Amino acid sequence: MVWVLIYWLRRSKRKYRYPPGPRGLPVLGNLLQVGNLPWETFTEWGKTYGGLITVKMGMKKWVIVNSPRAMKQLIMDRGALWSDRPQDYVTDNYARGGMGLLFTKLGPKYNLYRQVAWKALSKTAVDAYQPLMDYEASVCMRTLAQLDGASIDPYVTFDECIIRTMITVAIGQIMEPHDPAVQTVVHHHEEMKAEFSFTRRWPDLFPLLSFLSGKHVKRVIAKRDRFEAFWQARINTLKQSIKEGSDVPCFAGMILKDPAAKISEIELIQLLNLIIAASDTTATAMTSLVIILASHPEIQERAAAEIEEVFGTDALPHLDDSVDLPYMSCVLKELLRYRTPNYFGAGHALAKDDTFDFEGQTYSLPKDTFVLTNIHALHMANAKYTNPWQFDPTRHESSAQVPSSTMAKGPFDERDHYAFGTGRRACTGMILAERELLTLAVRMLWAFRIAFATDADGREIKVDPLGAVYESFAHALPCQLHFYKRHEGVDALLQSA
Repeated sequence: MVWVLIYWLRRSKRKYRYPPGPRGLPVLGNLLQVGNLPWETFTEWGKTYGGLITVKMGMKKWVIVNSPRAMKQLIMDRGALWSDRPQDYVTDNYARGGMGLLFTKLGPKYNLYRQVAWKALSKTAVDAYQPLMDYEASVCMRTLAQLDGASIDPYVTFDECIIRTMITVAIGQIMEPHDPAVQTVVHHHEEMKAEFSFTRRWPDLFPLLSFLSGKHVKRVIAKRDRFEAFWQARINTLKQSIKEGSDVPCFAGMILKDPAAKISEIELIQLLNLIIAASDTTATAMTSLVIILASHPEIQERAAAEIEEVFGTDALPHLDDSVDLPYMSCVLKELLRYRTPNYFGAGHALAKDDTFDFEGQTYSLPKDTFVLTNIHALHMANAKYTNPWQFDPTRHESSAQVPSSTMAKGPFDERDHYAFGTGRRACTGMILAERELLTLAVRMLWAFRIAFATDADGREIKVDPLGAVYESFAHALPCQLHFYKRHEGVDALLQSA
């Protein structure tokens, strides 16, 4: 207790000037004001305090990047200072002190991980994974077809489908529905979302409570070790397949066969965890998409008509570079702008003390300041987007031919949305995520018409597409939807895939 008091006394003597923000309560700060939808709260506070605000979360001050100008000036242009990772007692132990890219601090190790991951997640690599994604998409559509029009909350179906796809892409081993391996990953995924949830991380906000974290850390380490054993067994199988020449293109195989990928197998496992973690955001995006399409049948039918015009109804859609679906591309770009599945991404930290000017004021922040980018504000409080609260795919017509993953690496002001982040910490798997979303969406709209379930009086039970349940991500609200087959050949073609 004494050393903590000395630390805070010494720190208080330093002259730092934070951006403005709302007043909070003693000790608790703004914790009770943030609410259940913090991205909306931060966006609203931005109207008063500007594009860069400070909120006090317990004993910690967080700086919220709340505008495109702040993101460009600080996260991009000052990325060497603003793109480090915060120290976190849970994630540090789960990632073995910062392995696996997502939790790695800036430096040579981070650069190596990023180089290795970019190569195995490049467009060329993802093209090689496309047959695996096609197969798992067909399995998912067969599950929906078997409902024969009965209503369902589609999140679980999408989540399991995408986890199967990510395992298959990660390790090159086909996963069928109800495979025990899939259930192992689903269970671990749900466990870790709970372990990383805000409600279990009080010691991060109140350092004086750090003595309470021991049992939590031990539990996280035990779960990490069990899951690493799961991956290790599959890596061993993959290595044998590579030796026999029977392997199929996959993420881990690309890395194992790359002589420049000088990482250990335990580091590879941490990268595999990153691939699986991405399944949650994609499942949330797909669930939000079907809610939006049910809410806007005119948009749904225009997209379905485009897909049918390109592929017909006598064969399943297959994506390659020759396929041109400009309106469907616009729908997905608008989905990621309008209903971003992860409004914050992973937090940043300052690599060292920084003094800078922003919006006519000079601020000075200490090393390790926690920084959070509010993607919701960038999309909904941005003059670039006319009527931002309206779902309008046509706003992207001028960039319909350019994938969002390509635009994310181009000029900042020309980007269609900011869902993949920016700068040094931009999403490494953006090409894979975008392709998986397109593959599922195209096959789904080729096969099904989507509608809300109805009540006893025949009224649609609608759900707000922007509504959310906040856990570690902004999950879509529970909903009940029908998936009606669009033509007679759906069952036979899906069964033959």
